[in-house]
Amino acid sequence: MTPKAVIPTRARWIDLVEAVHAPAADDLAWSEPIIEAARSIFPSASRVGVYSLEYSPDFSSVRQMLSTPYSMDSVLNNAMSAACAGGARAWAPFHFGAPVTTHLEVATRVDPDVLDLLGTFRRSADFIDGIGIVTHPAPGAITVLHAVYDHPVALGAYERRLLTRIALHLENGQRVRRRPESVIAEVTASGRVIHREADAPPETLLEARVARVREARTRRRRTSGDALELWSALVCGRASLAPRVAGNELCYLVLDNPPATHALRALSPSEIAVLSLASRGLSTKLVAYGLGITPSTVSARLASAAAKVGSLSRSDLVRTAALLAGDPRAELAVDALTVAERDILALLQRGLSNAQIARLRSRSVRTIANQVASLLRKTGSASRRALVVRSERAVASAVGAEG
Repeated sequence: MTPKAVIPTRARWIDLVEAVHAPAADDLAWSEPIIEAARSIFPSASRVGVYSLEYSPDFSSVRQMLSTPYSMDSVLNNAMSAACAGGARAWAPFHFGAPVTTHLEVATRVDPDVLDLLGTFRRSADFIDGIGIVTHPAPGAITVLHAVYDHPVALGAYERRLLTRIALHLENGQRVRRRPESVIAEVTASGRVIHREADAPPETLLEARVARVREARTRRRRTSGDALELWSALVCGRASLAPRVAGNELCYLVLDNPPATHALRALSPSEIAVLSLASRGLSTKLVAYGLGITPSTVSARLASAAAKVGSLSRSDLVRTAALLAGDPRAELAVDALTVAERDILALLQRGLSNAQIARLRSRSVRTIANQVASLLRKTGSASRRALVVRSERAVASAVGAEG
């Protein structure tokens, strides 16, 4: 069955970002408007939902923390319980790779004895493939916005970039919910700063960011994926912008929301934040978007981190960070690959030929052949099959080490 493209040109992108930052009584109430907005992004999905899992510190077990109403269906709930019983061995490849992936992509990279469990899960839950937007709001905590389909799905580079931006917002929204909101500044709807604490981002920067968010939220722009570029996920790597209505007045709260970091003594919190996103396969531009800083600042922080830990190249540094974070893709040094090569690797793992990949990506067979050759060269693989086997072993090895 040929994979189908599933993301429409226009959807409720900004509605979804607004829902992510909206206050709610609990996580279930928080997820409901997110799911409603996400249905326009995944219009052909049979179901859209949110779930949260929490891994034990040693990755030997995983438990379900949140599931949205459709997941309470007895058959699907039983399947989720069976999958959770498989622990990190079954679930880690889905949660410690790229922020956006499909179920069938990940299924090609798990151990053979886990495939039966995943097959049972898909049959019990009555779906063929699914898209997962995976977030890490805190160490060991996973929140996933997912859509399931009765057919294989295909995601191009542009769709992955859009959904990765959503993942960064979703992660920040969930992170704020895990602790009381800390308001460090307040800006009026017109962009005037009316309150600012000493450690908040500079006033001129806040005014400029609110102007961009205000433009993204206009009727003309809000259903365009391009509007997401205007609303960066953070400001200065630590603050979220959240629209709020008090009475009849709209304002923007600036919420202290620094990314969770691990205690790597040599690195500063800002360097760790950059490495944390880079180790998950994000490009420099997407890391900049996720932290609300410039691409040149990302490069500078990566260079500074490399100097501190003695890495000679960005790819070596990010690979080291991925290994420290337990990311299975680290063994394949996937950061050395271009976005196109990573997309092609995912399709090769699904067994597609050059001709099939060319049709899906609207490229010539010759172009795909050249990109496959580049993949083989960069990964030191002698053949397509060796490349796929190597990636599968890398994931299995990393998951085994975690468990």
